[in-house]
Amino acid sequence: MVPRTIRTKRLNLRPHRLDDIEAMSRYMADPKFSEDAAASPKSDPAAAARDWLARAQRLDWRTEPHWGVWLDRELVGGVSLRVDHANRRAEIAYEVASAHRSCGIASEAARAVIEAAFAGEPDLNRVAARADANNRASIRVLQKLRMRYEGTLREHLAESDPPADEVRFGLLRREFERSPQAPRGTARG
Repeated sequence: MVPRTIRTKRLNLRPHRLDDIEAMSRYMADPKFSEDAAASPKSDPAAAARDWLARAQRLDWRTEPHWGVWLDRELVGGVSLRVDHANRRAEIAYEVASAHRSCGIASEAARAVIEAAFAGEPDLNRVAARADANNRASIRVLQKLRMRYEGTLREHLAESDPPADEVRFGLLRREFERSPQAPRGTARG
């Protein structure tokens, strides 16, 4: 099982808590965040944060772990996994407050979660991700994680006007273990 807390050089990742409402609503209120986020709050960021955090408390950690990403004492984003144990795969998602983008936070947090997933789930074979094909920054994060492009679902994101394409990326355990990002002690066979 993946750990509940993960520490990187700059970041502290821990499960979201109900008392994160104010911190989360602060970055969700940013119009730039709302413009880019898939499930963005358009009118009431505090209510959106409260609803999301209430749902997050009911998630089963074994299949849907989620972490708030903290830089110093500021909540700057989140990372989540959806683990499908039967098929030995997981899907990662992340978000970063617009004021903290282009600083490597998404890459650092996602890399730490991928490392934790492969270490904590010995049967896990792959981690996948998806992004709006127009979101060049998110695609760059996936490329930095050494994920491989696996395809495009044309006009898959119907909430966009016009509908947007969605790109899919994936990373196999054996690719991760051979990569420079694999932690020391991981087989690089």
